Amino acid sequence: MSLLSYRTLNKIIAQYLSNPVGKRAVHFLFGLGASYIMYIAMTKARCKVAAEEKAQDEEQVQEDPRVRDLKKSIENLQGSNRKNNSDQLCEIARVLETVAAEYPVSLGPGHVQMLAESLMESEVEVRIKCYHALQCVLQYGADTNEAVKALQQYVPLMLCLVSIGVSVEEQEACLRLLVSLSSCRVAHTSVAKGLPALNSLTAKRILYPEILILVVRILHNLSDNEELVDKLFYFNAQPALLRLLQPSNPKDTLLLCLGLLSNLSRHRPAGGDNDQRIHEESLLALLYFPASPLRATLTTLCRHRDPLVSSYASRMLSSMPRAITLPRPSRLLRRGRARPGVLPSF
Repeated sequence: MSLLSYRTLNKIIAQYLSNPVGKRAVHFLFGLGASYIMYIAMTKARCKVAAEEKAQDEEQVQEDPRVRDLKKSIENLQGSNRKNNSDQLCEIARVLETVAAEYPVSLGPGHVQMLAESLMESEVEVRIKCYHALQCVLQYGADTNEAVKALQQYVPLMLCLVSIGVSVEEQEACLRLLVSLSSCRVAHTSVAKGLPALNSLTAKRILYPEILILVVRILHNLSDNEELVDKLFYFNAQPALLRLLQPSNPKDTLLLCLGLLSNLSRHRPAGGDNDQRIHEESLLALLYFPASPLRATLTTLCRHRDPLVSSYASRMLSSMPRAITLPRPSRLLRRGRARPGVLPSF
């Protein structure tokens, strides 16, 4: 401020102070300014106190004895015998569920990997308990992305176990964990590499509906990733989807299958009409084969009693992709037999 402006301001204030009304106005303005400064100071102080209380709460959470015992139990898994491993894994899952009711449990990648090492045990019961414990880590953990990154290296092992396994309980536990992993985009590439193993699983004609639904959930999660759509086109899931699209199945199952087909139908296959990788039971043949049974199935679902299912099926039917001329399927049919959606060979 210049000297002239300062003198002018002093004259104006002196004039106001000489007048009783002006004097009260100046006092009011100064009081208002002081109150505002005090309000700002108190607000900053409250924010600082809240931040300190939050830091104290986080410190108390880290010092929770249950979390410390949980980490010790995970670290002791490798040093115990196989019989004790099963009991310890049950206890780990129980503690995770209990503590998570109060706050998310923070486990580092090292502890997640130690826990996943139990998947290499030869006993089925231990592996089932390990799947359940890892599922709890993804569901109740504080940092899911870090846990997913730590588990990516075990995805091939999981897919191998689920494809060759004979225990339905183990297959279901493994697939539930893979569903959780596939819901995170960072794990899409790892899960997509195991599609051949899932293909071999769906090739088994005797499968429980629960197993098929979990496989479709994995495919549905991957179908949101445009980079993986071409790989999904060649997945042989036509029999499984046609089985799950029966009107008698639950509403959620029908909507899940329709959602998968809807995601895939937005894309055109990159291989073109002469792609020799096309299988008669692939999703590509289901969507693009001229005589595909999907149209008849969708027509039936358009009359479903649930309005959401019928409307979804109607939209899917109206937006069915244009059929393409597919080459002869890679799987030859026996003479005299023709399956729905596949032209007989001559």
